[in-house]
Amino acid sequence: MFKHPGNATIYLLLLIILMIGVIACAEQEPDKLADVTPVPQLSEEDSTLLIGRHDQITKLQRTAPDSAIYYARKQLNLSHQRNVSDWQSTALYNLGTSYFYSSQYDSASFYLNQSLHHPSIKASLVGRCAHNLGLVYSQTGKFELAIEHFNKAIQS
Repeated sequence: MFKHPGNATIYLLLLIILMIGVIACAEQEPDKLADVTPVPQLSEEDSTLLIGRHDQITKLQRTAPDSAIYYARKQLNLSHQRNVSDWQSTALYNLGTSYFYSSQYDSASFYLNQSLHHPSIKASLVGRCAHNLGLVYSQTGKFELAIEHFNKAIQS
């Protein structure tokens, strides 16, 4: 099956790290409304809209990724218009994850990296973002980067 015995070891190691990352991310609590930092310039209507879009995007990512991309872009635009940096990193994460589910790996990598390096990324989002980047890199054959990001996900 494998041309070189070392390749089997690398694939096995990657699979183990992937499974550990999936388990670690599954054990993390999803974002709660209590995690949202209230921002004075954000109206209740805008806040409800951002949260509603987040919930909607999460539901659509696996079943209708193109719709999830559409709503994630709207979420990102609204967070920029209202200058709500907390939601900018979340919107970037949602956009990157939606691109991952639509198999657009270059765009997924771009937006997930922007989210991961965003100055206001929530600690609860770092592990999930690194894990999803690991998935992107494993899908594109960049196994060393995948392992690096899976390890980052485990450590966060």
